[in-house]
Parts: sequence; structure tokens; C-alpha cells
Amino acid sequence: MKIEYLSIDPPLVQVHDFVRDGMIESIKYRAKDELYRSDVLSFQNDPNHGEVRNEMSRTSVSTWISQHEFPELKPLYKKIEYLMGLNVLGMNDSEPLHVVVYSSLGSHYVPHTDLVSCVIQLNWFLARHT
Repeated sequence: MKIEYLSIDPPLVQVHDFVRDGMIESIKYRAKDELYRSDVLSFQNDPNHGEVRNEMSRTSVSTWISQHEFPELKPLYKKIEYLMGLNVLGMNDSEPLHVVVYSSLGSHYVPHTDLVSCVIQLNWFLARHT
């Protein structure tokens, strides 16, 4: 792991080689059978209640992997705790790992801001995985 300082004020660093190749392969293997077309949460019809929709603009497939369903993630979460000083190993200390795959056949990432409350995210995740 290599830390590169990009700015002192504001503080900004880039961490190289944070996730080892073996961990990446384990995550890919674990996720491969659970990938589905990525959804979009839209507030177009009701600004107070989001609606999960499948949009043509979202071209990726994705899944969420919980550290409690996949204990092999523990070393990665420990590295995050060490580097960032955050608690992420507890049951409610972090959201599941979001695994997203963009194919080489026209998939693309569109920068966006997630404005979703934690409750909506949790309900959506539980509906998919229970």
C-alpha cells in the first residue's frame, strides 16, 4: 500500500494498492452469481418517497455484499479502520460493499450524488436479500 499526498490544504490523499489482487478475485467470485441490473432511485413522482426503477441510463450490473455474509472481507474492513480511523466492523457501522461491473460493450459511469436516506437504502437492500 502506498499513500500519495495530493494536497495539504485541503488534505487529500490517494491510496495505491489498497485492495490486494487476491481480495479482488474473492469479491468478484462471491459477487458473480448475485449481479443484477443496477437500479435508480427516483423521486420524480413523489419528492418524499423514492421509487426504485430500472433506467436505460444505468448500464451496469451490481450487488451488495455484507461483511457478515462474507467474513473474508474482515481484513479489508480492518485496513479501512486503520487508515481512516473509522469503525466499520460492527453490525451497524457500515453499509455493505457495493460491487459494480461495467462491461466493455458500451457501459459507462455517469457521475452523480446519492441523496438517499439510510432507511431507504436499508429497506432496498433488505428487500433484495431477504
